[in-house]
Amino acid sequence: MIEKFNFYDVYGYFLPGLSLLGLIFLPFGLVKHQWPATELSSALGAIVFAYILGHVIQTIAFRAFPSALLDSLGNRRYPSELFLDHKYPEFSEEFKGSLAKVVKDAFDIDLAIEKAPAKRDDPEFAPISRRRQDAFLLSRGVLIREKIAAYAEQSQGMYTLMRGLATSFVLGFAYFAGWSLSLFKGECLTALALVLIVLGLLSTLVVAACFLRSKPQVPIWVDRISLMGLMLTSLGVGYLFGLKTVESPLQARALGVVSIVTIIFALRCFGSYKSFARDFAKAVWRDFAGHRLVPPAAGHG
Repeated sequence: MIEKFNFYDVYGYFLPGLSLLGLIFLPFGLVKHQWPATELSSALGAIVFAYILGHVIQTIAFRAFPSALLDSLGNRRYPSELFLDHKYPEFSEEFKGSLAKVVKDAFDIDLAIEKAPAKRDDPEFAPISRRRQDAFLLSRGVLIREKIAAYAEQSQGMYTLMRGLATSFVLGFAYFAGWSLSLFKGECLTALALVLIVLGLLSTLVVAACFLRSKPQVPIWVDRISLMGLMLTSLGVGYLFGLKTVESPLQARALGVVSIVTIIFALRCFGSYKSFARDFAKAVWRDFAGHRLVPPAAGHG
């Protein structure tokens, strides 16, 4: 397993997990100056836990923040297929024609670049979508095999990182908000925090169980229930931690400011994620077309 650990594991799992782990400990450091231990054993444990936590984050993020974009008819589609629609402005029509030709020659797959967007219930929608996705994955496989996928792989790593960080910061926002709200004390509020924790975990588990049984095409708001459930849990946990730690209005206001800063970071990371997801699709198509249309010179292959 260790020899297979690569930059994608670092970008996709370790860094988002470490970020959320840092956000969890940050209020204790800010309020009580209690920072995590620096011993080697503690550091190794944190690394392993951050990596595992990163897998959980990406599982939630994959469904909550899909890379699909809306086309002109309201269909959610991956950039790799949407960019090939007739008159879609991401690529020139000349480039799409050249790409369609090399894909046809290489894989005998018709990208149907002359087709305008169709409704999802149109009989032609699903076959065209599958052909384009198959061609995209095959093209990426060729680039990896020929060791010319560096830029595309970097873009994929970056969009995975930004998606994971956006999710971590969203959860951190709810967590810090709970700490800030802990200034308001009362048995009813404490009970409400416990209810939020239970409801959040239950909603996450119910949605996870449903997707384990089947993976239907569902509205995006259903995909985001797990994230919303974990946000409720984070809010409740933050409140309960703050009850025993926050001692003054100044501390509560400071944590409220941190909460606002965290959601700003989440929005910036989400915007970067969308941008890198588009760059990944463009890089694969352009690199594959360039590789087929302009073979490497002799002695440089």
